[in-house]
Amino acid sequence: MPTLSLCICTMNRPEELTTALQSILDGSSIPEQIIVSDDGDGSAREVAQSFAGVTYLPGPRRGLGANRNNCIAAATGDLIAFIDDDVTVDSEFVAVAKQSSVAEIITTGWELNHSHDPARKVSAHNASFLGFQRVAPGNHLEAICINATVFPRGLFENALFDEQIRYGYEEIDIARHAVSLGWSIVYNDDLHVKHFPAASNRDGYAGVLNVSRLYITHKAYRHYERNRAKAAAFNVVAAVHHLAYAVKGGHRFGEAVMTIRAARKKQRAHR
Repeated sequence: MPTLSLCICTMNRPEELTTALQSILDGSSIPEQIIVSDDGDGSAREVAQSFAGVTYLPGPRRGLGANRNNCIAAATGDLIAFIDDDVTVDSEFVAVAKQSSVAEIITTGWELNHSHDPARKVSAHNASFLGFQRVAPGNHLEAICINATVFPRGLFENALFDEQIRYGYEEIDIARHAVSLGWSIVYNDDLHVKHFPAASNRDGYAGVLNVSRLYITHKAYRHYERNRAKAAAFNVVAAVHHLAYAVKGGHRFGEAVMTIRAARKKQRAHR
């Protein structure tokens, strides 16, 4: 059976991190390696070191993409999985994860998201033309539920998380990159976690979500699909859509313009 490295990306949420780690150790099977990558103020160090066998890493503090790559660099397992610090894993999560293939197949499951009452089941959906993850995937997945996904480590020899993405959409970007390289994504309903989205850090994240969406969607068309015309059309349509939405919703027009400019800057940097 393959070995598993389970990585937790954390940022200034020691109580949530404690709960996440305990859920892993309470499972029917334990991963061969547990890594905590701390993108915060260092408060996670004491928590991580209070659990025997947990590897603590200071994070790069450049956002989720870089923090996930920080885990990958230290991972030794045949399989690699990621959860955020406000997630708890099912008691059979590790056992199910370790049954995943080490061939060119990524396995994804679902999360029970407790940001709603009642909690709702959230699974991966493919992206629409504008990049919103709303399209039922059918038999062709090009997206993942990052907190319930198992990657063969071989993927990361050719693809890593985009470090220009501070927050949001990094999971669909790595999924699209993998598919463009010939990897398949399969759904396993037995692979699931519980997600309790923490209130802390959300204000800072809200402002960068649209920047991430505009950037990674253009990137998918321009670089993964190698379709320059589609990428150019997206930039025009997405900009008009974003500005119109801002006006209709009573948001600041200037902020919407700045979002578009920030996304274009990331596009240029990637090229």
